[in-house]
Amino acid sequence: MKYQDLLQQIAKKKIAPVYFFSGDEEFLKKEALQLLCQNLVAEDQKDFNYVLLYGKETSAGEILNQAQSLPFLSDRRLVVVQEIEKLADKDKLQEYLVHPNPATCLVLVAGKLDNRDRKHKLYSVLKEFEVVFWPLFKSDLKKWVAQKFRSYQKTVDTDTVDFLIETAGPELVNLASEITKLVIALPDKKTITLAEAQKNIFRMFTENDKRLERSLAARNLGRALVSLQHVVAEGKGEMYALWLISQSWRKLIVAKEMQSRQVSVDEIIKKFNIRKSDDQNEFKASLPQFNLAELVKKHKKIADTDKALKSSNQDPLWVLEHLLIDLCG
Repeated sequence: MKYQDLLQQIAKKKIAPVYFFSGDEEFLKKEALQLLCQNLVAEDQKDFNYVLLYGKETSAGEILNQAQSLPFLSDRRLVVVQEIEKLADKDKLQEYLVHPNPATCLVLVAGKLDNRDRKHKLYSVLKEFEVVFWPLFKSDLKKWVAQKFRSYQKTVDTDTVDFLIETAGPELVNLASEITKLVIALPDKKTITLAEAQKNIFRMFTENDKRLERSLAARNLGRALVSLQHVVAEGKGEMYALWLISQSWRKLIVAKEMQSRQVSVDEIIKKFNIRKSDDQNEFKASLPQFNLAELVKKHKKIADTDKALKSSNQDPLWVLEHLLIDLCG
């Protein structure tokens, strides 16, 4: 099955009890997992019906226990196992795969598989459930960009799509970032033209934005608070500042995930297209400041802040300042 086939299954609400994610395009894997989570687990039920495990830190027994558990006040439960290739006793999963629990969607996500991994007998069983995530061809990439805009209830023409791909490059994480910038910059525009894209893409990421990102990565609370005030003072608004914080935090999560798969720091820097030597050195210095479990746990605070900004009467800048205190603490 291809990534596009999985999207059709999700759209039709025909979600299988088991999926095996393989391939090199990590961003599409994350996007697919987000869609599955949105369709299977209500936001207020994640603590009960969503489980994330890592192959090198868990056992087949724990995976089976979670997969066989019944959902709480819901029809389905989502269990995700990252780095399935690092699971020591993976043989014990085979019997479950023959008769999986229909009330659970079990997603086994592989990192980089070598020929030795592929020869393991479990993978002959997993072929039946495999969804392959390859980098998109140019025509598919254009469709992906257009679809991303449609998910925000916006449309773009072909020239705008071509401009974005040329500007951001083919890396999906960079394209998604530029699309989000445009959506935030032009909230009232249903159709985004090439001229509007050209005008807004280049003006948005200022030196104050970069200072906020660097301060957060360095866990320098004082500098982060000052940078936040400057970003808001530029007139971009609190929601843009929250997006900037969220993107910075996601970058750290992705980087630490890659490190856990023994990807070199130089490869991570290449993925994020960090070109200046000073920026590269600063990014390298930031990674030891965090561990993956802490980053993932604190990411929920960003979602809580989003809700608070949209629904509470609290001062938005005060809400963002307290988020930075939590993240840098």
